[in-house]
Amino acid sequence: MSRLPPASVLVTALLSLAEDRTLPRRRVRIAKDMADRISRPARLSLLGLPSGGQGALANALLGTDLLGPDWPTTRLFHGPELTYEATLATRQTLRGEGLPDPGSLPAAAALLDLWAPLELLNDLSLLVLRAGDDWQSQQGALLWAAPQTDIALWCSAGLTPQELQIWQAAPQAVTNHGFLLCPGAPPPSADPEFAAHVDTADPEWPDLLRSALTGLIEDARTEDAAVAAMFLEDLGIRLDRLEAAEERSQAPAPAPQAPYAVSSSPPADPGTVRDDAAWKSASRLLLTLRRGASEILDRLANGPDEAELATDLLDRAETLLDGLQDVAGQDPDTNPDLAAIFAEASETVILLKYEGGFDQAQKAAWVLGQVRQDIETHLEQAA
Repeated sequence: MSRLPPASVLVTALLSLAEDRTLPRRRVRIAKDMADRISRPARLSLLGLPSGGQGALANALLGTDLLGPDWPTTRLFHGPELTYEATLATRQTLRGEGLPDPGSLPAAAALLDLWAPLELLNDLSLLVLRAGDDWQSQQGALLWAAPQTDIALWCSAGLTPQELQIWQAAPQAVTNHGFLLCPGAPPPSADPEFAAHVDTADPEWPDLLRSALTGLIEDARTEDAAVAAMFLEDLGIRLDRLEAAEERSQAPAPAPQAPYAVSSSPPADPGTVRDDAAWKSASRLLLTLRRGASEILDRLANGPDEAELATDLLDRAETLLDGLQDVAGQDPDTNPDLAAIFAEASETVILLKYEGGFDQAQKAAWVLGQVRQDIETHLEQAA
């Protein structure tokens, strides 16, 4: 097409495909992913070692002091009023108005989600990632962050060889659009590793970065829209007719689905009796997954060339999912829906193996992350 249709037309068409039961599941997943990418705000992640000052840099970028210096990993989204949701280390979830006080929570917070009526958050959501200094903690955190990242900011007090090594081993989904935030000039070795460097010693750096991000986001939106249009036209969908129909109906554009929303459902009754059999079964599954994920992380740390490593990681992901299905089969009546989850995940990884490449290995790691969340949800329900 010589002219791209409005995003609302593309999203409507893609979501219609996502409901089409005659399409192969792979194409349905692609349609859902494209609709999400076009409709959601760009996802910005602030990464780095604990000394990087991610929270302070996020506050400077937002133009207001929202994040506390001792907060855990935090995600920020646009909302009509200041609210938060805290996920505690005990798996309990607490919600409230205003800013959270992590020190007053009944247990340590593992994750904070914050909604704020800030203009910048209309176009960006922020992930401020906290992880330890060691290689394995950083790589585990970066694998978790990769599916939530469109643009990465590596925050540093002064890029060290250790930091550069961590960044070079990060998932490609993180490093594709990576900015280095550090005071002064970075070492020459950083030049080919980052898309741009932002000197945080310059008082004007937040404005300069926001300006650069605006152009990058516009380019990415145009690219995503063009890919979606080609995908739809390949399926024989006439976008010009859809656009004309939308103009005639003057129907409002569908509201974008926020990646996370404050739930209004009441908290679980603390007096509920735990389902011991289901809890033990889910615990065994989670332990199996953690052991397999640890082996994959070790392989990442000591892997050979990228092509061989990608093949190995995809094989390991498939083997791990087969192992989960075997463990689930030992208790078929305890968590019957987990078997379906593992089967679908295994099918996805097999498709990724057919395509091959390091990008597909990263997607397989994301699939394993989703499986872990599903198992943890079953643990919460059984507790």
